[in-house]
Amino acid sequence: MILSDIINGDCPPYGRSRRWGLSLSVLNELNNIIDRDFIVVGIGNELRGDDSAGIYTVKKGMETYSEKFINAGMAIENHIFKITGRDENLVFIVDALSGNGETGQIKIATLDKLDSQGISTHSLSLKMINRFFKEAGKKVYLAGIQASDTSIGACICPQVKKSADELAEFFIGKLRGLKCTN
Repeated sequence: MILSDIINGDCPPYGRSRRWGLSLSVLNELNNIIDRDFIVVGIGNELRGDDSAGIYTVKKGMETYSEKFINAGMAIENHIFKITGRDENLVFIVDALSGNGETGQIKIATLDKLDSQGISTHSLSLKMINRFFKEAGKKVYLAGIQASDTSIGACICPQVKKSADELAEFFIGKLRGLKCTN
């Protein structure tokens, strides 16, 4: 799944201080958001190169904290009840972004900031899915990684892979700091 123009114009472009990966701005924003236990949900299509960024991120995280990372594949709607039934009220969805950012650039936004358009590989848009999360008392953020090549059969590019690695390591580090167990 690629999110087209998901960030309404009021969301600043993060990552300009580095060509890709976790910029100081993104690190600060994530550190300000994470004040309690959380889970990370990855969405995307592994057959479409950079679109696999969310899946790649959670697979890396699952190596250390298998219970805190969820691989939702292309259908997050199939995991709504699994996510809303959990004790953690803070949820990060990691996905590939399309748009005009630099490849590998990471952007953070609440699901409320998303464009209301549906998403082609989902039967429900993330904006609609956010209603379920809100009713369950969940605060949900999108951690988007700017994609470059999402054609079928493409490989994840080095910039996106590096950003996904850094994002996974950041989440693992935060979970360790919260003394979460697997």
